[in-house]
Amino acid sequence: MLNEKAMAEFGLGDYAQAAQHYEAAFRLKPVGALLYNAAQSYRLAGNKKRALELYKNFVRLYYDKLQTADAKHHIASLEKQLADEAAAAAAPPPQTPAPPQTPAPLPTPAAAPAPAPAAAPPPPPVPATSNVPLAPEPPAAAAPQAQLVTTAPPPAQPRRSHAGVWILVAIGAAVVVGGVIAFAALNPSYPDASFGKSLGQ
Repeated sequence: MLNEKAMAEFGLGDYAQAAQHYEAAFRLKPVGALLYNAAQSYRLAGNKKRALELYKNFVRLYYDKLQTADAKHHIASLEKQLADEAAAAAAPPPQTPAPPQTPAPLPTPAAAPAPAPAAAPPPPPVPATSNVPLAPEPPAAAAPQAQLVTTAPPPAQPRRSHAGVWILVAIGAAVVVGGVIAFAALNPSYPDASFGKSLGQ
């Protein structure tokens, strides 16, 4: 009965439940096949230690069975797997390499302070001439005032003397009179009755 239940669980893939049924059947009837099947069920269920123990017992009790060679093969394989797992558990966990550190950005150089604006050049001195009055300098304590500069009047044009004009007029009149006198002396008939008339009139 237990053997049938164990076979049913094994066929359905419930290897842990099948292993327990095979163990119970082996207790009632110690047959080598039931012990071997129990070891097989534990191995397939992932219980390596219990499977290894049952395989070793099978080889020790039923060394002349056909499944002995297969049981020895599973013993060697399980021992290696368990040893590898023990070594892996004892070894320190692998350290995760630290990510490469990004170099810190270089500090941005502080901007040089802007140069102070150059002082405005002083106004050019006003030439000291008799025609240009200078504005008085403001007192030192008072606020600076705008300087006043007056424009020099244009220089006075020299007046022409009226006497010179009269002299020129007199000279011109004398020249005209002299010309008339000379013309009359050369032409004694001037003026005559025909002066100003054309010939044949």
